[in-house]
Amino acid sequence: MLKIRIKEVLVIKGCILVVYYSPGKCYQFSIVVHGGEVIDSREIFYSVEAAREKGKSVIRTVSR
Repeated sequence: MLKIRIKEVLVIKGCILVVYYSPGKCYQFSIVVHGGEVIDSREIFYSVEAAREKGKSVIRTVSR
């Protein structure tokens, strides 16, 4: 079973952004958009802040 540690859960423009620490020893994010679709990032980040900012950028793109 994969063990992740959720670091942040934010609601932005009706989307849910989850930033987590992954088994690969890096940070990643997932977004739940309107209608329940989940967008998983395959990118890796070395800080919570970097993952959060990229997630916010994705939300700005999908919320247009």
